[in-house]
Amino acid sequence: MLSGDQYYNFREEREKIFFSEADKFSLSIQYFEAAAAAGSQTSAAEHRAGGKSKENSNKRYLECPGLLKMKHLKKFIVKKYGLTAEEFLVEVIYKDEIIPEEYTIIDVAYLHNYRKVT
Repeated sequence: MLSGDQYYNFREEREKIFFSEADKFSLSIQYFEAAAAAGSQTSAAEHRAGGKSKENSNKRYLECPGLLKMKHLKKFIVKKYGLTAEEFLVEVIYKDEIIPEEYTIIDVAYLHNYRKVT
């Protein structure tokens, strides 16, 4: 039988998540309108916490390998949707934080304590 401290350590070890190169991640990508956000009185954090507004109809889903770098994801988005650098700025944002181009999806998962759904 495990004591309280031993059980806690065992449970903590068991909950550690490790990602492999073969892992795939399901992402949602959406268009962010800066003008609409600036005019809104509710922040993105408040919206996630339960503020009701219309659902973003520009949301798309994408399954990507864990080793995909943000710069390649940005390049894919630009090419896929025919965007130009003069008209659009493409940034990858997670939880109100711009993700550096050299990070992979696995890097973001580790930094933000992402948990696998089994």
